[in-house]
Amino acid sequence: MRVGEQFPTHWRLANPEHLTFDRVQVVMQYPPENVRPTAVHQEALQGLVDGEPELLNDEAAGALIYRARFKQPIRPSELAL
Repeated sequence: MRVGEQFPTHWRLANPEHLTFDRVQVVMQYPPENVRPTAVHQEALQGLVDGEPELLNDEAAGALIYRARFKQPIRPSELAL
């Protein structure tokens, strides 16, 4: 990596016990002096999410927070975000 280069980060939720859930909240913390999120792609959740997901980026704290409610409860073994 060089300064200024972009790189992808992929989020995956592992659910090996196949627990049922109807919402998700993911928090990614990052060093704000070194990293700046530029985009969030949500294609993997299209059709599953009820309404618009909530996305908060607290640059001062270095935290990206993603919250979504699903149209119906799900229980996948793995979920790409």
